[in-house]
Amino acid sequence: MQLAQCVVTVLLLLVPACDLQIPGPSSQPQVEDSLRLANILMQRPVEGPSVRRECRLLNSTEYQRIVNAINAAKMDTRVRPNVHDAFSFLHAHPEVNKGAHQGPAFLPYHRVLVFL
Repeated sequence: MQLAQCVVTVLLLLVPACDLQIPGPSSQPQVEDSLRLANILMQRPVEGPSVRRECRLLNSTEYQRIVNAINAAKMDTRVRPNVHDAFSFLHAHPEVNKGAHQGPAFLPYHRVLVFL
């Protein structure tokens, strides 16, 4: 029992010091930020069809392009706090995606999300 309490205490002390890539209370995107991002992304020119590939099957150059794109999204502050976090909020927040994960809207919602 004491070990479990010790582990919980250590975790509670470490979590605020770690960058978990989860927006904190002061930097959490708002619904408006995520919707602004969706509007920005929807205005891009439509390209031809793309193929979604399993990331473990990419060569090192292709994999590095994905890593660079994610890092660029973390640095892009057109929306608050950054594009990566606003996009994650757009995907996960129930105010934005009502019914997108536990119902019939799952496939259509994610089809649009993948398009973005």
